[in-house]
Amino acid sequence: MSMTFDEYIEKRVNQAVEEAVHKVSVNFANNIWNHGVHDLEKIAYFSELPLEEVKELFADRIASTTE
Repeated sequence: MSMTFDEYIEKRVNQAVEEAVHKVSVNFANNIWNHGVHDLEKIAYFSELPLEEVKELFADRIASTTE
């Protein structure tokens, strides 16, 4: 079944919204970190990002603080 033009537009809009929300969540997580909150579980909770993604996001910063 092929997609109608309206279905295609709706799909693209939904994708754009999801990408924008994710970008805001990542920016929020970075802001939390930069303001001294380094508890990854708290960052994941407040940014609504998966904990594994938060761990990946801050892996380099965690490694540099433990050396």
